[in-house]
Amino acid sequence: MTFPAYSYTQLKIKKLMEHKIYLNPTLFEGFGKSFIEGMAAGCCVVGTNVGAAIDYIEDGETGVIIKRRDSADIFSKIEYLFNNPGKMEDISKAAFLKVRDLSWKTLAKATLDFYDTILMTGVEK
Repeated sequence: MTFPAYSYTQLKIKKLMEHKIYLNPTLFEGFGKSFIEGMAAGCCVVGTNVGAAIDYIEDGETGVIIKRRDSADIFSKIEYLFNNPGKMEDISKAAFLKVRDLSWKTLAKATLDFYDTILMTGVEK
């Protein structure tokens, strides 16, 4: 049995960096980690505005928002990016800058702060 010289995470990052667009037309995204990974790898992230993705993707600035369950919208947004490589590059750079300083520690702190806020203020049902 042989094992690769690098981890699955390293392989995933390497593969992401080989592409210009990261497409994630998810219907549900709890944390948004996959969007952050795409942005950190220098991809132009294209995804739905669900879950934590909306905390990172600013449509046309740090990514591209697509409509849920709308293949025509997905196609037109990706076609636009390929026809406008300068815009795609600008979005990719802005996305990278937005997430470059994130770490597990900062994300964990933000999550804990969020829960603390909810617990202190309460949530009405």
